[in-house]
Amino acid sequence: MTEDFDRSYETTDALFGCDPERIVCAHVDLLPASGDVLDIGCGQGRNALCLARRGRPVVAVDPSEVAVDTVARAATAEGLPVSTVRSGFAELTDPETPFAGVVVVGLIQMLPPQEVDRLVASIRRWTTAGSVLFLVAWTTEDPRYREIAATWSPLGRGSYRAGDGRVRTFLPPGAAIELFPGWEVVEHVEGLGEWHHHGDDPAERHGFVELVARRR
Repeated sequence: MTEDFDRSYETTDALFGCDPERIVCAHVDLLPASGDVLDIGCGQGRNALCLARRGRPVVAVDPSEVAVDTVARAATAEGLPVSTVRSGFAELTDPETPFAGVVVVGLIQMLPPQEVDRLVASIRRWTTAGSVLFLVAWTTEDPRYREIAATWSPLGRGSYRAGDGRVRTFLPPGAAIELFPGWEVVEHVEGLGEWHHHGDDPAERHGFVELVARRR
């Protein structure tokens, strides 16, 4: 489903930076008073650990063994309420009680359209009225969108596959909101991100959407 990040996580301490996503910090107080937060594709834990430091129990999920081990060690060292699961989202079982919130940062751009649909359906099953979604994804304003659209094989609207199997999915303007009809939009921002590095890779920037939505 997703690319193998084990090697990158082994060689780079903060592949996607140390700071949590702005929308997670800004809107953590919107979460219901009780209930776990699910962080899908937690990576090295920047969002999960931030939420746990604010007293929220977190279930941190990632298919990378290195990622979940890193998060587990950090949580244990600080005594934080984080449980880790090595898994893709599609293999998760439904929770006994709905999640208070779901964090989906940097995952949608690596999923083909049918998996995006499956993710959205899963989030609906795993949440209830009052649950909060924190979502960050790439958009068709991304500087590489036109190049990828012209050279990779199309999979669906805004989605393409490279010859080596990598997938990139870019959401058109407003599409993130369309994925969650009926949810209350708390914050919705689209634009062009700052220049940044992932380890020793060249600097890059992305067209992005940030969405905070509360289920009605």
